[in-house]
Amino acid sequence: MKRTILLLSALFLFSVNTFAQFKLSAEYRPRFEFRDSYKLLPPSFGQTPAYQVSQRTRLNVGFNWNIVKTYLSFQDVRLWGDEAMKKDIAGLGLYEGWAEIKVCDSLFIKAGRQEFIYDNERLFTNSNWSQKGVTHDALLFKYNIKGFSADMALAFNQSRDTTNSTDYNSTLGNYKALGFLWLKYNIKKHFTVQATIIADGYQKVGTTNTTYVRVTNGGIFNYRSKWVNADGRGFYQWGHDVSGMEISAYYANADLTVKPLGWLTLFTGCEYMSGNDATDLTNKKLNAFNTLYGSSHRYNGNIDFFTKPSDTKNTGLIDIYFDLIFTVKKQYILRADLHYFRTQNNYTVSTKVQDPYLGSEADISAKIPIIKDVDVQVGYSAIVGSNTLQLMEGGNKKNFSHWAFVMLTVKPTLFTWEKK
Repeated sequence: MKRTILLLSALFLFSVNTFAQFKLSAEYRPRFEFRDSYKLLPPSFGQTPAYQVSQRTRLNVGFNWNIVKTYLSFQDVRLWGDEAMKKDIAGLGLYEGWAEIKVCDSLFIKAGRQEFIYDNERLFTNSNWSQKGVTHDALLFKYNIKGFSADMALAFNQSRDTTNSTDYNSTLGNYKALGFLWLKYNIKKHFTVQATIIADGYQKVGTTNTTYVRVTNGGIFNYRSKWVNADGRGFYQWGHDVSGMEISAYYANADLTVKPLGWLTLFTGCEYMSGNDATDLTNKKLNAFNTLYGSSHRYNGNIDFFTKPSDTKNTGLIDIYFDLIFTVKKQYILRADLHYFRTQNNYTVSTKVQDPYLGSEADISAKIPIIKDVDVQVGYSAIVGSNTLQLMEGGNKKNFSHWAFVMLTVKPTLFTWEKK
């Protein structure tokens, strides 16, 4: 039997065309930031702005051989000056490490530490703005055929090597288990529909065998043409949060992109996340929608005032935005964004309902290529807060809250090799 298996394996390997490819690349990304009340309103007595430089350094190794594809990405993330000069402090970690096997032309299996990026990255992202990024230790099945794709992922986390328990260290803040199914179908040339169901479980604090599961399901519609793009999304969230509270929350989004000129793009839309009504004292459910493992900096303003439900005291968020994107010589990109924020539901102070208006934000940014694989990005953001935002987060709305950054990205290919 063993000889038969070896013989069949050898025949299979010799029957396929031998192909091998190796690529070694790197990324160097230092970023300077000026922070004057970044993520919160400045205090009434004033404060000294923060200045800092963070850096991400990665070394990437990719190797493809016939039906097998592998990828390793090593990463070091630091703030300039956060370590003593004469101390050896380990800082290198594994960002990605996975292997993908081609079962057939339509089916692939991918196992290991990997990024999950879907749709517009609202629910799953690699969080590229963050110097650390986001990856998942998971098993992923990918099926693709004639315009239809289905991705199914499974993950189960443990905080220690054990022989008789599945207890997970809740202080890490990670999910204990994750599973999702993401379906996508291209209808003719311009239309795409997507559907997803995501279940993530968190261990109840103080227990070893109780896991609360949160489920998010919904659909996405996309229209693409040369001059106009339109997107619509809707999700419903249910189950229980990490504390065991029952969840009933929803999310809606509509985007419209118009390209009247080759160098100008107009982008507008609205994001609607449900929240709790502070005047309803009988409600025992959590109605604040959570965007799971999606991008936070990319949405709701670059100054990051609204990245999680607690930022609006779980009263939800409505963000109406309008963006102008200028492209010069097909490579220089200048962008200007405007945001109007308000709570989705009632927020009260001493039983008095407050004005739902939270504030308005303006963001400007530019991406400037220098040479191949080298670019510079710059940006500036400012927010004008309301009295309601001041009551929610403290600080003083009269003081100016702004933030700026300059980021250099260098992503060279160090070595490539290919053999057929």
